[in-house]
Amino acid sequence: MTQSEAAAKAGIAVRSLATLERDGRSSLETFVRVLNALQATDLIRNLAPQTQVSPLALLRNEGKTRYRVRHRRNHG
Repeated sequence: MTQSEAAAKAGIAVRSLATLERDGRSSLETFVRVLNALQATDLIRNLAPQTQVSPLALLRNEGKTRYRVRHRRNHG
């Protein structure tokens, strides 16, 4: 796919796509439009992977209130 075709498919200017490719700079909207046009939106999931919570950890902490420990200051 050429830059012109990709830019047209993303609905952005060729210059914007060229800047993104060359410098890695763009608005978030432009970046997402390009990912959609290239059918590469799965790359976004890799930027912030979902954290896995252990079911056992949830059971262990169920009903427990967490308190913050405050250390006393010595005003000597």
